[in-house]
Amino acid sequence: MDKLIKELQQNRDCVEQIANEIELGDNYMPELKAYLPNLKQIITEIFDCAQKLKINIDLKFVAMVLQDIVDGVEREDKVFLLDTIRYGLKEIFDYMIDVLGENECCLLYTSDAADE
Repeated sequence: MDKLIKELQQNRDCVEQIANEIELGDNYMPELKAYLPNLKQIITEIFDCAQKLKINIDLKFVAMVLQDIVDGVEREDKVFLLDTIRYGLKEIFDYMIDVLGENECCLLYTSDAADE
């Protein structure tokens, strides 16, 4: 689980960097397009983990965020992309980081109790 939490944090940092580039008026599109395969991979990992650990995740929200990213890239709409990244994608990553952290604590507690 630590590995997935680290991957989520790295992805969160990456999209924050892209959001910062958008705000600064830098050429963000090449980096965003290069990031998309990583996004596909981490979302797959999120779904797999959510299913295995029975984590409640709003699939419609995730699908909407992904569609908004595609739409924003197609239209090259930096304001729309910035909002989608900051208030959609980062929210998904933060939620999973928090939930996995809580599950990890519970697993450690349960494991420690079983050892006693």
